[in-house]
Amino acid sequence: MIPVDCEGVVNGSALPGAACDDGNPDTGNDQWDTNCFCAGLLIDCLGVPGGQSMPGSACDDNNAATINDSWTINCQCIGVNTVLDCAGVPGGTAFIDLCGICAAGNTGIIPNPDSDGDGHLDCEDNCKLGFNPDQADFDIDGIGDVCDNCPWVFNPLQEDFDGNNIGDDCEAGSTGVTEHAEALFTVYPNPVRGELTLAGSLEGIVRLEFYTLLGAKVFDTSPVRSISTDDWATGIYFIIALDADGRPLQRIRLVK
Repeated sequence: MIPVDCEGVVNGSALPGAACDDGNPDTGNDQWDTNCFCAGLLIDCLGVPGGQSMPGSACDDNNAATINDSWTINCQCIGVNTVLDCAGVPGGTAFIDLCGICAAGNTGIIPNPDSDGDGHLDCEDNCKLGFNPDQADFDIDGIGDVCDNCPWVFNPLQEDFDGNNIGDDCEAGSTGVTEHAEALFTVYPNPVRGELTLAGSLEGIVRLEFYTLLGAKVFDTSPVRSISTDDWATGIYFIIALDADGRPLQRIRLVK
């Protein structure tokens, strides 16, 4: 029997497995099969015969603003446009919170933090680590009384040279601080051990409040001439005289 190849040539080379041309420009690596049919492999979008980068398959268009990139029928790698969040993540969930900070999403930042749970955001809280819903700031230095190391004297820098948590301005103050050029009343003895006497005018004063150096109220009373300090701890106190509207008329530094 005389061998004839796939092209009908006696002893020809067009045998199954040999290269051929199927006349289709979209295929490559054309070969004769066992039935003498010339067929090639489809060329993918990267020019690879039989490759995996076919229309509809995933690709990367190198555009951070798109997602779900895939090859089109024309072998263009195109993604779906999406909105970038504030962290630059396509379709991300990060957002600008009420404090103007890019938070949530993959930022690792908790949005709208209220560390002390007092109802005031940290960015607005004058004492973010101390519960103080009333935001009291007697000396108006921007630091809440709960956190202020010298709540009676304006000291926004909170200087504390010896590190004892009492502001330098409070430690260095005089023993007779007043809101007026002339004091309404004075106290003696100062320092005091037992009975404290108030001398002078108490006119216009409806309340006397006694605070520790760090702002804790220890006592309050209507205007009186004599007050016992026997139960008070040794330390420095402030006496605040208030009028009918709750405004401070005078304050005096007292040593026990």
